[in-house]
Amino acid sequence: MVIQSAKAAAELFKNHDTTFCDRTSLHVSTSHNFEEASLAVGKFSPYWRMLRRLCSVELMTSKRINETAPIPRKCIDQMLRSIEDDVAAAKLGENQES
Repeated sequence: MVIQSAKAAAELFKNHDTTFCDRTSLHVSTSHNFEEASLAVGKFSPYWRMLRRLCSVELMTSKRINETAPIPRKCIDQMLRSIEDDVAAAKLGENQES
């Protein structure tokens, strides 16, 4: 799940936090205790509530979301450049074979 606004994040964490806690962990995530540090699969506990509070107070603020907004755009631009380079290289290879 991706939350794209501070208002939506605040609503989710304020009113629906227990919906996302105490889920059954996959065996693979329990092998190295990954589930203990995860909001997605962590067990409901005081530690989970602290993580949730940190996310809602520190990470899901308008300022933080606006600061990180260019990152996905940069990744998409890099991916498109890579695809364009691969297509250009494939065309060049076809022309050399002819």
